[in-house]
Amino acid sequence: MCNPFWSDVVIANPLTPIDALLPDDAAFMARTELSQLRRLGMGTMNLDTVTGHALGVIGRRPSVRHEACVTDEILAFMTDAGLPITEDIRVYRDADQAERHADDLIAAGYRLFGPYPLREGRFSPEAQLVPAPLWRRLNSKANLGQLVPSEHLAPRQMWHEGEMLELPAGGVYLKFGGTEATGAGHCVRYCPDTESFAQALDWFRAEGCADQLVMEQAIDTDIIRRQYRGDANGMQLSGSCGTAARYARPAVGQHDRPRFRLSPSGHRTGHPHRRGGAGAWLSWHRRVRHRARR
Repeated sequence: MCNPFWSDVVIANPLTPIDALLPDDAAFMARTELSQLRRLGMGTMNLDTVTGHALGVIGRRPSVRHEACVTDEILAFMTDAGLPITEDIRVYRDADQAERHADDLIAAGYRLFGPYPLREGRFSPEAQLVPAPLWRRLNSKANLGQLVPSEHLAPRQMWHEGEMLELPAGGVYLKFGGTEATGAGHCVRYCPDTESFAQALDWFRAEGCADQLVMEQAIDTDIIRRQYRGDANGMQLSGSCGTAARYARPAVGQHDRPRFRLSPSGHRTGHPHRRGGAGAWLSWHRRVRHRARR
């Protein structure tokens, strides 16, 4: 049965870039070491795939990305989806090259930022938009109460070994509360009863982090319905299920794809090309078919 919540609801356009929130000297650099990702359940391959994060939403700021994240096909797909890539992409093949690109950006006056801490001790705190100690303090679920008023949080407390357990109705969530990077629910366990709670504790003990657990009461939440008015940057959902969508932003055509070239330093740059007075666009250049792979 269709959810009436989606009837005639206008949602703010999700394609709004985040670059307005970033300072001018910010440069995206996500290539790190595996130890920084261990609480995310990620493997070696993810050291490079995470460099594809935020593609198309950081404006013209420079970035360091693995070559597999910025193939011609990916860039064309992003452009067709309404996210033309205008950033200055420094393409790399291995970790050493990625960090050399980062060094060049720092020398040019940029500060690095990314979703996770960088390799331990490799870059100075001054060279990072959010230094690692601050990043870890903000990331820790144990510190959430210092950042958010308690009335906006579920009842929560740190769990300590040997404590008597009395689960509230509905159960609790056990969450890793340390300072390492977490996400995707990897270090979160829902415990509706004492048996599942004991199983969750065994898992956290095996992971070596049972001494840093937050116990958070599971609560029901209501979806707050909001009626938005459409505008030039909005998306209108219509029909009983919201299956028909009208995008105010026009689709990018086949001939409006961007042109990229690979510079001698190993990064892609786009060159604006004006089409019929419609503004600066980038046209496609097939000859760069991943010169970095050669």
